Amino acid sequence: MKEGQKHLAWKYILVLTAGVLAGSASAYENMAQPLPVPDLLKSKGEESRPPIKVGAVQRWQNANDYYYYPGNKVPLLRSAHEYAVKFSPSVSARIGQSVARSLTPSAEVVMAAPVRSGRLYVVKSPETAAAVDLEAAMGSMRTRPDVAYAFPVFKHPRTGTRVLLTDEVALKLAADASVNDLITLHAGYGLTVVEKKGASQYVLRVANPAAVNPLVVANALAESEHVQWAEPNFVQEF
Repeated sequence: MKEGQKHLAWKYILVLTAGVLAGSASAYENMAQPLPVPDLLKSKGEESRPPIKVGAVQRWQNANDYYYYPGNKVPLLRSAHEYAVKFSPSVSARIGQSVARSLTPSAEVVMAAPVRSGRLYVVKSPETAAAVDLEAAMGSMRTRPDVAYAFPVFKHPRTGTRVLLTDEVALKLAADASVNDLITLHAGYGLTVVEKKGASQYVLRVANPAAVNPLVVANALAESEHVQWAEPNFVQEF
């Protein structure tokens, strides 16, 4: 790690225990979920969400994001001043910072955590900086050939735990269900198997996360009769 480069404490959680995204007992405690909060749980389409603006006053915003744990909707808040991006393996942190600052001059790229086939970085703007349209910045990132995906940094509103979205979904199939049939049924998501544990637990990858949001995919699979549970394969702060 180069001088001056910050390193946050994040853990890549590869699931696969009874519907809980956890790699250890302590991680499970960190991921202890809040009880559903009714005014945070109503789903709304991506196209109707207002742009998220960075500002000194509001650090987190309710954009009606959620995921299922187990069977219940768990609300998530979006950071108003940072997002996560996965660059191609050939992109260094220094080049990534140059890219981020070309979109947001005051941005700082912070190394977050290794993930499958690369590393996730957090792009952070000072809370005191002038308002920045993070949705536009993420949209510009997604159009770059050296960027795999870019998503907001999320937080559990009750526990304060921050999580980063990846291009993977962890799930357990319902009895007698077939993963191949599930993938065929949801062909529009471009799902492939990247890991299997036991007879019915899998980690699936979304082929084009720049176009298909893995959080939306995880929620759709969680609502399927062919799946016992499905959750995003988060990177979790610890």
